[in-house]
Amino acid sequence: MPTTPISEPVPEDSAAKRSDLKGISPTRNRSGELTTHVLNLEQSVESTPNGPVVIVGCRVTGLSGPEDVRLIDALLALDVPQRGDYHPVFTDLPVDNVRATPVADSSDMANVRIRYAYPTGAAGFINFPDETAPPQIEIVSAVVPMTTEFCYVGRGNNTQQNQIVLLHVTEEDETSVPRYQVGEVEIQVPVAIVRYRRRERKNPQDKARDYVGTVNSKGVFGDVAHMWLCTRLGGPSDDGGQSYNVTYEFQRNVDSWDKVVVFRDPDTGYPMQIPTSGDNAANPNKPFNPSDLRMAAKCRVYREMNWYRLQLKF
Repeated sequence: MPTTPISEPVPEDSAAKRSDLKGISPTRNRSGELTTHVLNLEQSVESTPNGPVVIVGCRVTGLSGPEDVRLIDALLALDVPQRGDYHPVFTDLPVDNVRATPVADSSDMANVRIRYAYPTGAAGFINFPDETAPPQIEIVSAVVPMTTEFCYVGRGNNTQQNQIVLLHVTEEDETSVPRYQVGEVEIQVPVAIVRYRRRERKNPQDKARDYVGTVNSKGVFGDVAHMWLCTRLGGPSDDGGQSYNVTYEFQRNVDSWDKVVVFRDPDTGYPMQIPTSGDNAANPNKPFNPSDLRMAAKCRVYREMNWYRLQLKF
């Protein structure tokens, strides 16, 4: 089953490069006859945001049978690249599409068009695979449940945030020392989430181990350290591991991801942030700083990392 090139044949050294192309099977054509294919005929190269796109055309002759059978045989002809094969020059550029079309007024020929391109993936990853390329950015907001000890008092510009304090006085003895207790309520708190997407060459597994579950050691997104937590890093490969569609996700905590640990009343289980005697007890409206009496401590509970090493253009 001979072939007829659409244009002039390529040099032998180019054909030799093609002979080393992985994924080619000598039993590929349906009829069992040897069908050769000359690459780099009517070739075009286009530069796109997703990287180079190479189009290669050829003509397969010696086909027989109904038109649909001839087209299938042309696609499966020996040396016609298939999905999973790679370009002989752009060695990491995979076959994206192979298409066979009939030749007018011919019953034994078909044209085959091979398109080499990096896959864009379902999520629309558009950049050339590179760990330093500008990423796609998505910013979303969500609400999460949270327990708080504070409420807003006042209106308009006079609004301020006060601690919720409950007062208890024994009815039988009005002269007894009043007991103060911090109240807690559950609220829905808005949070900001930033997602970066980028196609990269390297497997993101090691990077995920290093960064997921860490807070920013330096300021990012206009915030100080420890305000953002890396909650996700990873993604699929749709070209057999040649590149990866990597998503980075970061979540903001308006109160910082550091945690405040408070002393709790062993009898009630509630935080003892208001003393039951002393000046503060006599004036419960006076703002109280628990650190004054070492009843609370702020702790860093997440490992910190320098996220600028990710080269995400924070």
